[in-house]
Amino acid sequence: MKELPLEKLQDIDNETFDEHSDYKQPEKLIDEAKDMEPFRLSKAYVRLVSYVQALNAACTGIKDYHVHYSSRVANVLDVLEQVQEITDSVSLEPGRHRFGNPAFRRWHAKLLHRAPTILDTIVPSSLGSAQIELLDYFLGSFGNAQRIDFGTGHELNFLGFLKGLDLLNLLTYEDCAAVGLYVSHKYLEVCRKLVIKYRLEPAGSHGVWGLDDHFFIPYIFGSSQLAAPGGNTLGLRPTAILDKKLTKELSKSNLYFSAIDFINVMKKGPFYEHSPILYDITAVPSWSKVNQGLLKMYDVEVLSKYPVVQHFHFGNLFPFQQFV
Repeated sequence: MKELPLEKLQDIDNETFDEHSDYKQPEKLIDEAKDMEPFRLSKAYVRLVSYVQALNAACTGIKDYHVHYSSRVANVLDVLEQVQEITDSVSLEPGRHRFGNPAFRRWHAKLLHRAPTILDTIVPSSLGSAQIELLDYFLGSFGNAQRIDFGTGHELNFLGFLKGLDLLNLLTYEDCAAVGLYVSHKYLEVCRKLVIKYRLEPAGSHGVWGLDDHFFIPYIFGSSQLAAPGGNTLGLRPTAILDKKLTKELSKSNLYFSAIDFINVMKKGPFYEHSPILYDITAVPSWSKVNQGLLKMYDVEVLSKYPVVQHFHFGNLFPFQQFV
């Protein structure tokens, strides 16, 4: 990721929003590939990058994603629990379906209907005018109803939703470790159930040459968990992911191993065949280098890819205006 000037980061980190701020319906402003250059110079891009970096730093060296969390984070977890309840309530369409189960469209319609009430869990009435922006990122966090797919663009929208809460002071800097670890863990649980139940297609996947069919963030924050200034927290090298039994055990505490375990559930055959990029990463000598490499890869493979970022919208929380 870009190394952002300290004074620029301080400017953007010190900006806050309240009941007196202006909010608007976020707009689709990336319509073609040439719009990527202004995006990567925008305030929105800087805000997303700085938030990923802040969450990543807060996760460093924390062995277990089951961390202590504030009442603010508890509200976010409650929101995710309500999303999970919708999944439990929407049954599958019978019969064989070539591309995912059409019941996912009913699931999304139910989420759309309930979303304003769900967000009331975390957004006080005094900030009700901000819901128009938060709703856009929230609804974009759980796959696409028309394509019946899920991918890193939806994951990016969830980061936007979380950063939006942060800008509104509904999450704070003190929550970064809990957001990067426990909230990410719960979000992954919700989305994995969606992927499995409704057989969601990978969105924007590079196929076998992508890092993962659906996710990216757990690899960043999970590798940060394993990195520490003096080495790594578990005394394990990246090759440890090839041990399925160990991976299953560590999936209960580490996001990286949790992501690998999900792949082991979803895919058959030799790991080096179905996940060659992750297999190549096992040759990296330390988790800190893995983490640094993944941050750079996220910038290249997610934040620089038109097919992914075209679905991210821009309002006052994430302005498209030039910043860098």
